[in-house]
Amino acid sequence: MKIQVLTTPGCSTCNILEKMLDKLGVKYDLIDVTENPEYLQKYPIFTAPGLVINEKLEFTGIPKIDELKKNFVNNRQCFLDNRNLYFQMLDYSMNEKMIIVQYGIKKYDDENTVVKKLKSILTEKDIQRSIDTLIGTQKVRRIGPKTLQNNESHTELPELPENLKDIIDNL
Repeated sequence: MKIQVLTTPGCSTCNILEKMLDKLGVKYDLIDVTENPEYLQKYPIFTAPGLVINEKLEFTGIPKIDELKKNFVNNRQCFLDNRNLYFQMLDYSMNEKMIIVQYGIKKYDDENTVVKKLKSILTEKDIQRSIDTLIGTQKVRRIGPKTLQNNESHTELPELPENLKDIIDNL
């Protein structure tokens, strides 16, 4: 999901929207429309900030927090849990989820860290199911109580599909 906040210099309401997105744990890009006027042609906002989600202008000004959450949830790009907003990969296969977990293990071998990093994109149930399946198929092994390792001597790490590269890079 690509999220952009269209701002202008000294915009106090832009800071409020940024804080709202930060509180929700949403990653976004700040675009100063005075330095990037092409954004005004594409998204004709008359007041800042503008909130662009997946190339569509969704809000101008400051949305209510409930409207903001509802917009993300209605787009089925995330789920709410204990007042936090988590992005969920609803449209990926189990195989793709296991690949994400394997690459997460490659980056962070500590199971708690892997789970913490992956919770922003997968449900904990999907993470645990993937870890259990990978251990059962001997693609991943435990080398300590909470340490995981890809079993590259037994099986090769699968090739990373193009659609998952950004996700792994941002873990």
